[in-house]
This record gives sequence, structure tokens and C-alpha cells, in this order.
Amino acid sequence: ELMVHQLRVATGRQQPRLEDGPSFFVLQNKMRNQVRGKAMALDNIGDAKDQLSVAEAGLLRLEDLHSQMRDLMVRGANDTLNAEQRDDINREIRSLAMAMDEIVGRTQFNETGKLLDGTFKATYLVGPNESDTLAVTIGNFDSESLGVKVEDANVLSSDNARKGLNRVDHAINRLKD
Repeated sequence: ELMVHQLRVATGRQQPRLEDGPSFFVLQNKMRNQVRGKAMALDNIGDAKDQLSVAEAGLLRLEDLHSQMRDLMVRGANDTLNAEQRDDINREIRSLAMAMDEIVGRTQFNETGKLLDGTFKATYLVGPNESDTLAVTIGNFDSESLGVKVEDANVLSSDNARKGLNRVDHAINRLKD
């Protein structure tokens, strides 16, 4: 008889009542609370995923801009360019660097703070218990932190372009990591 009652409780075919015994009633409430806790944890995981997806989109955009900057540095490393062409490339490189910093400043989720400027730290409750947490820290991805400062990004000479190319490659690798 006890096994029949337990089976009914476990399958939900019978709602336990106090008459069935206090252990069945307590078991049902405990299971109900666990299910609610897990449902809330799933909601939390969804929110965390959304927030981190926004950060990832910002990082992908930064990677794209760095790739464009790399192409310009490769072009600038060529000794066939004249001064006017180098100035044009420099203006474009500087605008890309400024755009990167703007992306870092604007990448946010639900007005909870900037995600890519080194200040983002979050702890997500990903399970029904207090200890079921996931801690996330996102580093600083502005142009200076990545080693591609606006004032240093230039192709005034092919040597400068090659040095800049190394810095941009390092920044791209950091973004991918």
C-alpha cells in the first residue's frame, strides 16, 4: 500500500492529502518547490544567455573592425604609397579605432551597465540552490586595452604599418580568445 501511494505521488496521479500521511504531504511540497526553483533557474539561464549574446555581438563587431584595420595596415606596409595615400589610410584607421571605442561604450544589456569596458561582473543563479551559480567577468576591450590606440594607429611609413600590423594581430587574437 505504501508503494502504491508513493507511485501515485511520484507520477502525479493522486494529489497527496494530509490523510495520506504527513510524509506524503511534505514530499509533495518539497518536490513542488524544487520544480519551481528549477523553472526559475531556467529563466535565469535564459537571461544570462541573452546578456552574454549581446556582449558576444559587440566582440564580433570589434573583431570585424580590427580585421578591416588589419587590411589597411597591410596596404600601408607597401612602399609604393605616396604621402597623400598614407594620410587617407590613416584617417580611415583612426575612424575605425574611434568606432571600436564607441562600440565598447555602447554595448549594454537592459541598461545594466557596459559589457565590454572592463567593469562587467555578474553572478547568475543557474540552479535551484544558492550554491548553483555561474560567475562571469568580461575584460576591457577598448582600443587602448587591446594595444591599438588611436594615436598609435598610423601608416606614415611602412615600418609603422608593420608595427601596427603586429598590434592589430595581437588584438584580434585577444578578441578571439
